[in-house]
Formats: sequence, C-alpha cells, structure tokens
Amino acid sequence: MKQGESLTRAIRLTRIQHFLHRNPHGLTTKELAELCGVCARTIQRDILTLQIELRIPIDKDGDRYTITESYILPPISFSLYEATALFLASRLVFRQIDENNPHIRSALARISSALPPGLAERLEESIRAIGKKPPHPEYIRIFEQVAIAWSTQRKMRIRYRSLQSEEPKEWLLCPLYL
Repeated sequence: MKQGESLTRAIRLTRIQHFLHRNPHGLTTKELAELCGVCARTIQRDILTLQIELRIPIDKDGDRYTITESYILPPISFSLYEATALFLASRLVFRQIDENNPHIRSALARISSALPPGLAERLEESIRAIGKKPPHPEYIRIFEQVAIAWSTQRKMRIRYRSLQSEEPKEWLLCPLYL
C-alpha cells in the first residue's frame, strides 16, 4: 500500500467512525459507501479493520452498523482548578500502573494539552518515562475488554490462575464500579 493510499484509508476509517457515532440508529454498508465515495466491499473491509485492528465496538443490527454510544466522549474544557485536580489524579495513575498502556498514555497526553505549560511539561515527562517500556499486548487486550464491559454495563467472565493453585478459577465480574 502506498503512502497516499494509507493516508486516504486512514481518513476514511476516521470518517466511518464519525458517521457511525453521529447516527445512533446506524448506517448500512451502501449508505457508508455513498458517504465515503467508495464501493460497499471497501466499507466492509474497513469495518472489519475498525473492529479487529482498532478494536472499535461496532455492532450490526440487520443490515445497519452502529457504534457503541458511550465509546467516544464529547470534548470538554477545564478550569485551572479542574486541570490541577486532573494533574494530581494523573500522578496517582503513574504510581499505580506498572505496564505501558498506550490508552492511558494517549489520554494523559490529551489532558496535558489542556494544562498550563508548567504542569503540562511535568505530566509529559511522566508520559515519556512510562513509554520506555514496551507495551504488553495481552494486558492491553484485557484493559480494552474491561473498558467496553464497563461502558456498556455488561458482565464479563474472567479466568485466572492464582500463585497458590494449578487450577484456573473463573469469576463473573460486573465492572460497573471501576
């Protein structure tokens, strides 16, 4: 794939996500194809890419595709005091995490853009420090599944093996109170 083609595809993927977010009743493949100026088969491949590679929660109801309503949050702005509170909360996040999570880094980078320069620089230093460790794909996958279960208010089944036991244990988790 050439650079121009990948840029065009990236723009189209963003547009599809935007169209689905703006149409809570969903859109058909044909409607998305018309909006993006491509064929329906291209839209089907793009939807698979959004679901599998980008892990965007897209559902199909009949012939209409929808995106989970709570997946993308609207933009907000903060007062100085709210920004300071967010800075302090982000410092707590860095003390608690031991894995490089690109979602946490991305969210904190966005928060840093809303902070006054002095606070933003300190937060960006912390973001760079945690980014030095390579991300663990399984940890990120689990984080994403918990986030989707939490935002859609669904229960999830987890299976784990404790240090004291060879037998895996299974729990039904209701992550409503992260």
